[in-house]
Amino acid sequence: MTTNVLGIDGALANTGLVVVQVNHLKLTPLYAGVLTTKPGLKRGERASQEDFRRAIELSRKIDEVIGTYNPKLILLDELTGSQSAKASHALGLAAGAVAVTVWRTGRPYLIIPSRIVRQRLCDNVFASKGDIAAKVRKCLGSAFDACYCNVTPSKHEHMFDAAGLILAAVDEPMWRAVVQGTEQDPI
Repeated sequence: MTTNVLGIDGALANTGLVVVQVNHLKLTPLYAGVLTTKPGLKRGERASQEDFRRAIELSRKIDEVIGTYNPKLILLDELTGSQSAKASHALGLAAGAVAVTVWRTGRPYLIIPSRIVRQRLCDNVFASKGDIAAKVRKCLGSAFDACYCNVTPSKHEHMFDAAGLILAAVDEPMWRAVVQGTEQDPI
């Protein structure tokens, strides 16, 4: 049984998305990218409208990836607050855009906190972004590197975080139910 799985590392400015095809226990990367929404007021737009426009743009771009790759399971990073009110506002809008977009698909989803990803991939809740990237490269190999050749290096961390979600979910009951087709109810 072959199934596509989507990992989403959501944020308003740069959202990492990775799609892998799962065939039994083999993971084959199909897509790795970063969806970017650019700040800046459009003509006639109020400052308060800018982040909402960007959240809608993010939702549309995620819809395109879902429509193209038809994932049967979607994995989301648990988005947590940041230090500034403005950044927390943007993160909240991104979380809402991602959540509503995924919910509209009717597909099963799983939210995994980043500390769990770090623990499962690196056996260390304090693992660095570099540690996550190294583990993703080791597990997904050169096929993963080939998927993201057009992404600016400064944005690679978002893709590695999205791929890390996928790798961290492999032993989850929902993964087994959806991807491996066990009898357990996925929701």
